[in-house]
Amino acid sequence: MFGNDGYYLRPIREDDLQWLADLRNHPETWPFLGTLNFTNLPKQIEWFKKSSLDLKQMNFIFCEKKTHERLGFVRIDEIDTVNGNLRIGGDIHPAFRGKGYSKEMYRLIFRLAFDDLRMHRVWLLVACFNHRAQALYKKMGMQEEGKYREALFRNNQYYDYIIMSLLESDYLPRKAS
Repeated sequence: MFGNDGYYLRPIREDDLQWLADLRNHPETWPFLGTLNFTNLPKQIEWFKKSSLDLKQMNFIFCEKKTHERLGFVRIDEIDTVNGNLRIGGDIHPAFRGKGYSKEMYRLIFRLAFDDLRMHRVWLLVACFNHRAQALYKKMGMQEEGKYREALFRNNQYYDYIIMSLLESDYLPRKAS
């Protein structure tokens, strides 16, 4: 378990798999995902087995410390220990969106990435139409560094993926304040 006074990240357990499938399949979640593959429990079990053995990724449940309520899902992948880079992502369950939990979740992700995993750069992809997430990432200190042009197909139209990142040198001054 990795956390602070109010929240923590814990490894995914088998009893989380249906909850994760429901989160991924939720109509407010899937438009922002890279793939539109709906899932079910058997697929989640298979994903869980494979991802548990993959040294280039980590997956967590984001929880509230007092109640142990599951608030969201955190994924860390493309872990490159040679160059000190990793990709991050997270989804807050729709029942808890708009309440400031994403900010707390990303604080924990950054702390884990920079303080414990000793990464130099953390990056993510965000859909160009996901303005709410972009605003959060900018508030957290991330910078736009480019885009994958027309890499996302939604509603019979292609959209850009925006690449955003945070460097350790940008994180350290923010951490101190």
